[in-house]
Amino acid sequence: MPHATADMRIDVRGIIRTIVAHTPPRIAC
Repeated sequence: MPHATADMRIDVRGIIRTIVAHTPPRIAC
C-alpha cells in the first residue's frame, strides 16, 4: 500500500510545517 505511506508522509510533513509555523521564532531557532 504505497499510497497509504505517501499520504502518511505528506500528513506528517504538513503537521510539522504547521507546528513550525505556529511555533515562536525563539523556539524555532
